Amino acid sequence: MSKTFWNKTPKKKRLSKSAMRAYILWMNDKHPLCQICGDTADDLHHLFYGRYGADKDDKTLISVCRKCHEFCHQHKKESQEKYEHIVKNNWEKFKGETIERY
Repeated sequence: MSKTFWNKTPKKKRLSKSAMRAYILWMNDKHPLCQICGDTADDLHHLFYGRYGADKDDKTLISVCRKCHEFCHQHKKESQEKYEHIVKNNWEKFKGETIERY
């Protein structure tokens, strides 16, 4: 992994702008349906995030419809436990397909 892939504060788990853009495009292409219920995905949700969206872990994206996005926000801990395996799988697949570009 090159040094430019991560921002200088790895503690916050933020991707560089170009890596984040690539990950978002990849997620939209590979997961056009909600990864929870199968309806059309409307959003990408950071499964792990701090208060008011701070300290997002950019590697923990999941494609969701509006209804499931609301559920994830209303039931943060439960959704993290239920869907952590999905976001890990998304990241591993993305990394395997695109990491060499960065």
